[in-house]
Amino acid sequence: MGNSSSSSSAAAAAAALAGCSKSTILAVPDTETGSHVLTVDGYTMTGGRGIGNSINSGTFTVGDHNWHIGYYPDGSRSYHKKQWISVFVYHDGPAGTNDNGGSVMAHFELSLLKPNGKPVSTYRKTSSREPCGDHRVADACRAASGPPPAYGELFKAHRAVLATRSMVFMAELFGNMKEKAASCVKIDDIVPNAFRAMLHFIYTDSLPKIGDGDMMAMAQHLLVAADKYNLERLKLICEDKLCTYIDSKTVVNTLLLADQHGCKCLEEECLSFVKSRGNFKSVMASDDFELLIRSYPSLVKDLLAKFAN
Repeated sequence: MGNSSSSSSAAAAAAALAGCSKSTILAVPDTETGSHVLTVDGYTMTGGRGIGNSINSGTFTVGDHNWHIGYYPDGSRSYHKKQWISVFVYHDGPAGTNDNGGSVMAHFELSLLKPNGKPVSTYRKTSSREPCGDHRVADACRAASGPPPAYGELFKAHRAVLATRSMVFMAELFGNMKEKAASCVKIDDIVPNAFRAMLHFIYTDSLPKIGDGDMMAMAQHLLVAADKYNLERLKLICEDKLCTYIDSKTVVNTLLLADQHGCKCLEEECLSFVKSRGNFKSVMASDDFELLIRSYPSLVKDLLAKFAN
């Protein structure tokens, strides 16, 4: 009796399963790896093309998909410093077709190499796994510093004055840091014009004369310098200047800059601008909308729901 019952149960289960659909979860998807070396001949001569203008590599194939590298010698965003470069990896679609569609998950590392081919550990970017769609940026090393420039500028200043105005200079020049005994202090992360303007402010408590066409870029550079050297009044002045330049083309970059340097007033002005229906529509049509989605996904989701009709 027991064997007959077990056989009946098994037959019933098999009959039930015969009409079911089946699927499988692949815990570890198939992956392929590859590498591509991009050599920039005459690095120092590639600059001057302007922010957002790239030089593209040839197409290479990894995992049956085509890719190329976009090299931006002057950076890809307006808030990038002049000594910085940007490097993007672009997905061009499946290999062997003219179709840019399809998606693929990418995990990769960008490294700056020394002349001997060994990576410079300071300049390395490893991406998270991200989906790449129709000719979209897979990942970006948006602020990857390039090799130090072969030029510079010497500024003379009084240690006591610098230390009096900035606690950071106080620590560097009169603390236990190596700059204490040096006659010259090397500063790599501020462009010369911005440092000159910062020195003018330190000595006079005012900004030098700056042309209207240069004011926005100068305010961006000065804000970064003011944040680094804890010059709060200069930082507030720069915030106020940048508030007057907020529009659909600048708001995303300005918002990111404000967030990076803790500029709450500037950040609130940018958010207030974006939250307007007409302004949000203009931002959606701009080249920076994808950057806004990546940086502030919840904000974009809320605004899309709010303006859905």
